[in-house]
Amino acid sequence: MKSVEKLISTASQGVRYIEYLDDNGIKIRIDIYSDSYRHQGHCFLEVMDKDKLQWNKIAFKPAGGMKTRPGLNSIMDSKTHDFTPDFAEDRKWLLTIYNHLTS
Repeated sequence: MKSVEKLISTASQGVRYIEYLDDNGIKIRIDIYSDSYRHQGHCFLEVMDKDKLQWNKIAFKPAGGMKTRPGLNSIMDSKTHDFTPDFAEDRKWLLTIYNHLTS
């Protein structure tokens, strides 16, 4: 599995992590969002359906079960802070579920 691109964007109320991966031709997108309010965050993994050109969710973790802490946007140096480690546990969990489902 190869990481193609990682994007992290900050907003007034949250921080979003998106990663695109390629698993031997299977296109994968990880989307994790840390909001100021835990219940408004999300954590899911999607696979591209090449025929329909749409993303299909195959793994999802409810906001209350996320390891990514809420309120990442409140970090003072959000312009220079590397948020990648903050999303690592949920990213790992999503990929574990993906590997289980596709093995």
